[in-house]
Order: sequence, then structure tokens, then C-alpha cells
Amino acid sequence: RAVESAAIQSGGADGSLLTALKALRTTLAKAQRQPAYVIFPDRTLIELASLKPTTKDQLVGIHGIGEAKLKRYGTAFLDVILRHRLANGVDGGAGSGSASTGTGD
Repeated sequence: RAVESAAIQSGGADGSLLTALKALRTTLAKAQRQPAYVIFPDRTLIELASLKPTTKDQLVGIHGIGEAKLKRYGTAFLDVILRHRLANGVDGGAGSGSASTGTGD
């Protein structure tokens, strides 16, 4: 976890991915008539943009993502991350093949 924190504090977040994640959060917040931070705080989005998880199992270790938010928002945020990775020439992860890997969806 110390390595992850260092990456986040050193600005290791992918700027274009962070922008895409914030856009998704804004869309969800408007649809639910809630403040954006209720979906996920900035810290969570920064961790997502730094670590670029590819499975729901990997999401669980990120600040602000518990079981309820994992079920409600996990797939949508993983889809954004996976699309970003593919668009930037990075494979979808360790053979995950699907954003729903790891939960038995």
C-alpha cells in the first residue's frame, strides 16, 4: 500500500484517465441528483487513475470502494479504465477479458 500511496502523492495519476473518470462520476451524480463526491471522492478517482485496476477484486483495495459501491459502480468505472488502456495500447490486464471478473456476476 505504501507504493500505491507514493504513486498517488507523486502525481502518478494518468491525467486523461482521471478526466474520463470524473466525467463518468459527474454523469452518474447528475442522473442520481447527488453531489459528485457521494459517488466517489476525488481521492478514489486519483487512485483509480494511478493504479488502473482491471478487475472488481482489484477495486476492493481502493479507498472509498466497499461492497455497495463496488456493486453499484464497479463495472462502469472498470469499463472506462479498460477502454482507456486499450486506446493507449495497454492490454486489458492479466488476461481479465472482462470488467466483471472476480465477482461471479
